[in-house]
Formats: sequence, structure tokens, C-alpha cells
Amino acid sequence: MVNTVDYQTHYLPPTSVFNGKGAFAHVNDVSMIVTDHKNWTEAEVRQFLEDTARVGGQVAPPANIAIFLGDVFDAKQRKFAAEWTEKEGYPPAKRVTMISDSMIIRGAMTAYSWLTKTEGKAFPMKDATAMCEWITKDMIAKPETVKEALAGCFKLVGKTLP
Repeated sequence: MVNTVDYQTHYLPPTSVFNGKGAFAHVNDVSMIVTDHKNWTEAEVRQFLEDTARVGGQVAPPANIAIFLGDVFDAKQRKFAAEWTEKEGYPPAKRVTMISDSMIIRGAMTAYSWLTKTEGKAFPMKDATAMCEWITKDMIAKPETVKEALAGCFKLVGKTLP
């Protein structure tokens, strides 16, 4: 069951999930996940979803940053994740973003936003600041606080935010 919170005061610092292969944080009304895992199995997708839900206190902020530095979920895994999310009662995010140097992944984000009627936008890795500014537009969270938490998530998975 999804919990409601006062986003004015809601903050979850960067936290390791998925046995250290992922990180998760909330800054007011923006959540973020970072993982560098490769070769996802359906069981791992389930574990990742369950870990982030547990650590996040079953809270579903309206804006999400999802960064897959390793492999992204394949089509079957994306379908599973969407069904799991719906079954657990999480509403669709109103705004989603990501950074990636892969034009294919950025194009997939654009297609996803068209198909789901979600406000979505992908940015190159070097544009993390612009991404944080975009995701926080009309939100409570401030871009610099989101970027700081995102850098903490990167650090937890052994990477550096560009």
C-alpha cells in the first residue's frame, strides 16, 4: 500500500539497495534510483523493486529520476515492473527523467513519454545539472539538493556523477 507524506519535509538520504548494486533517495517530491547492474533477471527486477519500495517507505513522489548505468530492463522486465507497480498501488509518475550517453536509451525515454503520456525527458550524462533543473520545475525540491542526493547515489554504486 502506497503511503502519503508531506513532501515539504520529506527526505530520504542516498541509501544502498539491491545488495549494494543500486542506490535510492527522495528529496521532497523527487525520487531517484541509480544502478549499474548488468544482465537483469526477473527475480532481480522483483528484488530491486521490493528493495526500493521498502527503503522508500512505500512513498511515490510525482517526479522520478531513473539512471541505469549498466543494463536497462528488457521489454518483458519493463512489463513485469509496470504490472508490479500497478499491483502495489503506486500511481504513475507525472514526470520522469534520466541521463545517459546512449542515444538509443534517450530515444527510448522519449518514446516511453509519448506512449504513457508522461512528462519525460532524457539528457546526456554531461547535462546532469540541466536534468536536475528540469525535473524540479514546479516541484518543491530544489535542483541543487536533488543533484547533491544524486551524486550521493552515484557514490554508493561506485561511480561519480559527471
